[in-house]
Amino acid sequence: MYCLLLLPTAYCFAQMPKEEIDAKAKGILDEVAAKTKTYTTIKAEFTSVMEKQETNIKSKVTETQSGTLQLKGTKYKIGIQRTNYFL
Repeated sequence: MYCLLLLPTAYCFAQMPKEEIDAKAKGILDEVAAKTKTYTTIKAEFTSVMEKQETNIKSKVTETQSGTLQLKGTKYKIGIQRTNYFL
C-alpha cells in the first residue's frame, strides 16, 4: 500500500522543470557553437548502422555505412561509400 503512494510522489520529484532542462540544453549548445566558430575547418568521420527486422524471417538485416564530413566556411563535402557530395 505504501509503495503505491510513494511511486507517484517519487516520480513527481524526479522530474525536472522543462525550463531548467531547456536552459541547460541552450547553455551546452551555446558552448559548442562558440567553440566551433573558432575552427577554420572541421573533419568528422562517422558510421551509420541501420537494423531492420524482416517480416517473414526471424533474423535482422544490418546495413552499415561509413563516411566523412568536411566543413570549410560555408562549404560542405560529404563522402559516403565512395560517393562525394559537395554542398
